[in-house]
Amino acid sequence: MLTVRDSPDELISGAGIVTHTGRKWSATESVSQAVSALKHRDIVGITAVGRQGIGATKTVHWSRSDQKEGRAMVQSEVRRTEEQARQAKAVEMGAQGVWTTWNTTDRKLTWGDIWKYEPLRLSFLLRSVYDLLPSPANLSLWD
Repeated sequence: MLTVRDSPDELISGAGIVTHTGRKWSATESVSQAVSALKHRDIVGITAVGRQGIGATKTVHWSRSDQKEGRAMVQSEVRRTEEQARQAKAVEMGAQGVWTTWNTTDRKLTWGDIWKYEPLRLSFLLRSVYDLLPSPANLSLWD
């Protein structure tokens, strides 16, 4: 969508190509929100995080970025906002959102790993997250 919208060719950018998405998410709306957030970040400027000093991290400003950097910035901003929305929704869910408070490292579990596990180890992993699964008992508890 960004490639078509920001194309230097006037025929391509003015073609009026519409990206169709689902009912609950709109690509054009997400892109416009991301662009406005990036413009707002330019206005606010660099803020200190924790004990970092000014200039500790290199930041690229939206107004000074070229087309490729701008597209990457918009994509990362859309990903960041979607991740924040997913995290906020998970926190709302009482027992299911408890995992957001865990201080653990990410774990990628493949089918190959599952097949190699000992039965008791696999059973332990499944039981450790059983309260998060939508079983009839948990659904009645959450309602």
